[in-house]
Amino acid sequence: MKTRIFSYFAIVATLVAAPAYGQYMTQPSGPMSHSRGIQSVQPNGMTQQSIVQNAAHRSGPTGTSTSPGYGIQGAALGSNPCATGSCGSGNRGCSDCGRSPGYLSIFGGATIFEDTNLNLGLAAPGDPVTDIDAILDTDDGWAIGGAVGRNFSQRLRGEFEFTYRNAAFNSAGIVLNGAPQGATPVDGQINQYATMTNFLFDLNPCGTWNMYGGGGTGAVFNDLDVNEPNNLADVRLQSSAWAYQGIVGVSRKLRSSSTLFLEYRYFGTAKLEIDAATVIGSASADVDIASNNVFIGLRFRR
Repeated sequence: MKTRIFSYFAIVATLVAAPAYGQYMTQPSGPMSHSRGIQSVQPNGMTQQSIVQNAAHRSGPTGTSTSPGYGIQGAALGSNPCATGSCGSGNRGCSDCGRSPGYLSIFGGATIFEDTNLNLGLAAPGDPVTDIDAILDTDDGWAIGGAVGRNFSQRLRGEFEFTYRNAAFNSAGIVLNGAPQGATPVDGQINQYATMTNFLFDLNPCGTWNMYGGGGTGAVFNDLDVNEPNNLADVRLQSSAWAYQGIVGVSRKLRSSSTLFLEYRYFGTAKLEIDAATVIGSASADVDIASNNVFIGLRFRR
């Protein structure tokens, strides 16, 4: 009777212990594995499987998250979009994969003014109005500027820009009262001070390489100083006007907080209508100004 009771007790104890035992079973991993399924135990008493499970639960993109979507299993599934260089559809407002959406950029480069068409009417005291049409040719100039901006979404950003441009005049084709006078050398320079609001669209905002495009509008202050050797058209023109520009560029990340970019900008202004004083009398002028710009710069994020 005692033997039968002991046998029943042993069977029940085996059935109760079996589920707990099965949780710690590991797969055979080589010739050292035994057919009875002996578990592999680390020196601290934890099994290999429990160590992996705990490590996967504790790991995160920064080592602090307890989300099961990251860590050992999450990395295998690609749950972290920044690890793969793609913002992913769930990261609205992604700017350089998690960095501040605000940025500061500085840039400079070459500016090439297109031929500046100047229609000038001069009125000397007691003389009829002298009508002068001049096509002003400039040397290659330079520009420098900066901008502060912010990402509005994954790919769209806006910025406020200030840019200074300068170039020197070298010659002008003159038409005097309808009669061509040929080209004549001129001195002087053009200075532009522009404040623009731009909107730009990034094609690959979180990748190492990115292409972008956009445009902007704003205001520009123009200062033209034209000096003709015969004192026929020595003029200083100063006026503000509405301005616009188109932008295309390519950029490369240098570090997580800095980006190098190269871009082309077409910059134009509305026609300037100016009343001014000259050395020989009053003048009125219509001026068209446009330029092609190639800039290189750096963009910084916090």
